[in-house]
Amino acid sequence: MIGQPLRLGHQSDGQGLRFAAEDAGAVSGLLNTAKQFGGALGLAALSAVAGPDGAAYGRVFAAMTLTLAVIAVLALALPRPRQPRAPAAGAVSR
Repeated sequence: MIGQPLRLGHQSDGQGLRFAAEDAGAVSGLLNTAKQFGGALGLAALSAVAGPDGAAYGRVFAAMTLTLAVIAVLALALPRPRQPRAPAAGAVSR
């Protein structure tokens, strides 16, 4: 997928997130768990759309296209921050 490399580097190392240095391990574990759970949940949903015989590729691709279109619209609707936030005391910055 084209979007995977754009978000994985940013999310995997916690860049852009503000957290205390002692919480870096917990943040990393939480991000990786969320990524794995999201992938498993997405695969389960697409498998359910495909049906028991798995022959409904057209439905799967339509479901993926619709899901990605909805996510894109929602992402564009997110409010933009007006000013950059100052890092919290003790926050890890890169």
